[in-house]
Amino acid sequence: MNLMASSSNQIMARTGPKRVASIGDLPSELLLIIFSIVHSSNVTPEIDWEDPSVQKQVGQDEPFRSDANFPYSISLVCHTWLKVMSLVPKFWTRLVIFIDQDYPAPLKDQLEWSKNLPFEILCTKRVPDVVHPMEGRNIQACISDLAAHLSRCTNLFLIDIQYTSTLPSVITDLTADAASLQTLRLECREVDGRKSISTWSAELARFSCPSLSRLSLDGANFMSAFVSKTFDLQRITHFAVAHYCAAVRGTAFPTDILLDALSQMLQLTYLVIEDIDFSQIEASRSVALPLLQSLFLISLPKPMELLNCIETEHDVFCGIYLSDCHPPVTHGMDNMTIPITEFLHLVNINYSDSDVDIPSISLFGWDARRFRIERSDTVSDIVQTLGHDINGQYAMEALYGITIIDCPTLSIPVLRETIAIRSTLSQPIEDLLLGGDLPLSEEDIQFFYDHVPVFDWWPEGDRYPE
Repeated sequence: MNLMASSSNQIMARTGPKRVASIGDLPSELLLIIFSIVHSSNVTPEIDWEDPSVQKQVGQDEPFRSDANFPYSISLVCHTWLKVMSLVPKFWTRLVIFIDQDYPAPLKDQLEWSKNLPFEILCTKRVPDVVHPMEGRNIQACISDLAAHLSRCTNLFLIDIQYTSTLPSVITDLTADAASLQTLRLECREVDGRKSISTWSAELARFSCPSLSRLSLDGANFMSAFVSKTFDLQRITHFAVAHYCAAVRGTAFPTDILLDALSQMLQLTYLVIEDIDFSQIEASRSVALPLLQSLFLISLPKPMELLNCIETEHDVFCGIYLSDCHPPVTHGMDNMTIPITEFLHLVNINYSDSDVDIPSISLFGWDARRFRIERSDTVSDIVQTLGHDINGQYAMEALYGITIIDCPTLSIPVLRETIAIRSTLSQPIEDLLLGGDLPLSEEDIQFFYDHVPVFDWWPEGDRYPE
């Protein structure tokens, strides 16, 4: 025993005190195995097109603003882990750059680490509602770093940018070959004074993206791109155009330009038009969109005139979404034809001094199977029209589902009357979902349970269903 103790003391003397191993002692080979497992099981899927433009207010893009995303969750732990991560190109094929922090962010390094692999990139703000003073400069630096790699980029997102003037121009800033680009989204929150570029100079390299199928632009960029024939619109399946202010630009957005562009998009299935000051629409003008399924009209003064221009070959529209518009009346619009719609969604539909008389605020002419209305002071008048007939005909005779969210002015007696009347029709209301602060008595709740097979109510503060 004394001999063994003596030997142990001699070893300790030579090697020093025993040290506890840490994660920093793991060999690179083992780290790569661990990181590869994390990559295969936890990589956040690519950003869904149907997210930011309309639905970003519900926070669906929040995961992309988090450092918990791969590869950043691992590469930020320590320099050793970053060095190991940089050895694997596939780890750097989905990049997120925040333009509301000090630039340069390590974008150049990340692009080089991805080698020759296709990649997608999201440039956005970590805090969407705060204007960063260096936003414009940071975006320019980001686009400059991307220029040499655009041929490998499959999806390019610049979203939640504050001003149109800080978005890159598809004419002067994006002038490289982007053969792999499938999605381009240049989206801002508001218009400022940048003037649109209406002509393309032969001295500029044309932005070439023959694989592009999903396109979202601000109004000025879109006008420039259309006049300059930057994009092959025949391949476009998803299209959004937003923000064009006539007071800032000095002239209204030519409706003919939009309709001429749409007439080329024969593969279009998804369309968003938001906050555009259009010129007068010719009553005889129409555009055929045979495959269109989902239509979003947001912050438009006369959405029904635009809707009346669209022709589709579908028997049933998947969905029509109207937000921050005047009430969707068909009164006074001769030959107004609205397609049958699986889902009609109204948000923030309110009266204004220029609206027609309240009795004409109705859904006659509409034919939807499911109806949802949110944050709208017109809710009682609209609901009331669902229970009134004209010559024995009711609005939305195929309607079976109603959802009403955050409409405190809703008249419960009006809703009860409408539900009772619809219960006598061949298609009664089968689903009634209410959300928000409403004066529902126990008698009201029992009435709805008795007359609607599926009834639920989420009081204020509860999470509402999508």
